[in-house]
Amino acid sequence: MRWTYDPEAHALYLWLREGRVARSRPVAPEVVVDYDREGRPLGVEALGLQGEGPRALALRWAKGEG
Repeated sequence: MRWTYDPEAHALYLWLREGRVARSRPVAPEVVVDYDREGRPLGVEALGLQGEGPRALALRWAKGEG
């Protein structure tokens, strides 16, 4: 698993597995999951992270707060 954070776009992308994206589905406000043709999740994009770095976001998600 790997991730990137774009501070200019305030966006975090977390790769869950390699593959080609067949569709994307919003699962929460400002959170989109990418899926392959078989419906397996490939990655998660979180937008609108002004003022939050990836570490702060991971802690919020781990606590079930976002």
